[in-house]
Amino acid sequence: MLRYYELAFFVVCYFNTKPYLTYLKNFVDFAGVPNTESIWVTSWAITVIKEAVDPVWEQYGLFIDPELLNSTVIWLVSQQNAVNGSWGEIGPVYDRKFHSNWTKNWDGSDVKLNLSLTAQCLIALKVNSDIRGQAAKLVSNAVNKARMYLELHFTKITDSFERAIVTYALHLTNSPIKDLAFQLLVSTRHKNDYGIYWSNWQIPRMKIYWPSKNPRHNWKPESNHEAHAVAATAYALLTHIYRAEQQNKYEIMTWLQTQRNHIGGMSSTYDTLLAHKALVLYAIGTGDSIQSYNMNINFTSSSSNDLDVNYVTINDSNIIQLQQYDIENVWGNLLVDGQGTGYALVQLKVEYNVEYPWLIRKPPYEAFNMSVHTQLYGRNFSHIDYHVCLSWLAQNLEVLGSNKSGHAQFQIQIPTGYRVEERWLKELITYTRNLGDGENAPGPTVNFLFDYLDLEPICFTFTAIRYIPVANLSRYYEMKVFEYHEPGNANRSMYYLRDIFGLDICEVCGSYQCPYCPHYAFAITIFQASPLVILSFICVGFVFVQGFFLDT
Repeated sequence: MLRYYELAFFVVCYFNTKPYLTYLKNFVDFAGVPNTESIWVTSWAITVIKEAVDPVWEQYGLFIDPELLNSTVIWLVSQQNAVNGSWGEIGPVYDRKFHSNWTKNWDGSDVKLNLSLTAQCLIALKVNSDIRGQAAKLVSNAVNKARMYLELHFTKITDSFERAIVTYALHLTNSPIKDLAFQLLVSTRHKNDYGIYWSNWQIPRMKIYWPSKNPRHNWKPESNHEAHAVAATAYALLTHIYRAEQQNKYEIMTWLQTQRNHIGGMSSTYDTLLAHKALVLYAIGTGDSIQSYNMNINFTSSSSNDLDVNYVTINDSNIIQLQQYDIENVWGNLLVDGQGTGYALVQLKVEYNVEYPWLIRKPPYEAFNMSVHTQLYGRNFSHIDYHVCLSWLAQNLEVLGSNKSGHAQFQIQIPTGYRVEERWLKELITYTRNLGDGENAPGPTVNFLFDYLDLEPICFTFTAIRYIPVANLSRYYEMKVFEYHEPGNANRSMYYLRDIFGLDICEVCGSYQCPYCPHYAFAITIFQASPLVILSFICVGFVFVQGFFLDT
């Protein structure tokens, strides 16, 4: 059951989607940026918003305007191909999982199939099939045309994600070939020690070794195909749940749990939402197997005193609350001992800093070229110009099968006390190719979001200005560029700012802020004699003059 402040948060999130709704009643990826309409974003938005339609939640303020869904569904149906019932993207392809494969037309020409996007739109319309108003007259026919299109081309699918999402869409629409589609889906699964998953590639698993009767788990390895595999596996689990299939469900669930990142999500937002929806439905379907949660989990570090026992208790009252525990000594092994009844997910997060680029943990695949040059100027380096160039590597056409990336993000740390003006970041959007948004973030970090990066370098310049006097800063700052929907395709590095590292606080603050700094408190010394000294001078002078007079 959701608490009131959680519903209030959802209300804020719902109203924050309004700027992304255009006058045409479709959703865009970047608010206020023209020509960014997207079939995929619109279909995904109304799928997620529909999940929030609940009579109980409406009593607490989370009311979804039916007209929003009605007008958006009408726009989505208007974009459907009137001949074959498919959908083709009219804007940038933000997620490369929705890149279309090709087939031959009746005249021998190449045509896009767009099966993944058509399946996504079909799911969106199907979950909104109870809509009222003008859209209700259009949904049924659009759903049938899309279903028949997927049935016609299902056997041409070669991609695991495409097969998973189409199979799920065929089940939602009660297609006559849904059983055949499910059999093909099951026949293409992968399996390892952690469970069952679907992917075009083998996903590396955590290494386990057995020094004693208790296993030791190493860190979770990264993969540049992880988001693709998680999304495909989530749709496969949703299909199993929809069919009430008991076989393989547990193993699919356990594999999804092992793919979590350090903050509990998966690789990106899209696959995280799909995986969490599948896991929630799995928990609902199997929740009756445990009548009451009561677990005690003990964390013991091999470098700590054996007498230190730290229990974390999980019961029915705190089952959905995140509990964190800090380990004081960070070397050795962490021993986890659980007792009781229930399921618990335990994760270990480790952070460390490095000083040289070759010590940075390399991404699974370096898919981008990234060049950053800095220029410092102003009083005591109060201004820093960043000259950035980004591009998609030519080798990706062979390795990843694409001549451009999906939705890409560039992140760069800036020194503490510096900040980039928001108005300058927004001005960059107008004259930087494919740039959708730029924003300051905690860290301090500056984020730049692109529709996509291609083989032609995209270069731009921005300026960070010191607003807060901070000195003795670090020399090393992180920067990275990555695909938002497949973060394993990335480039990570660092840059150096040795000049500001050598500054002390008296060199960066103003005179009113640092009154005791020698640089600002320095003045010419003026001798100020006391009355006693002046009187002594007069007396000595008088004796001298008197003596001189007598001698004369």
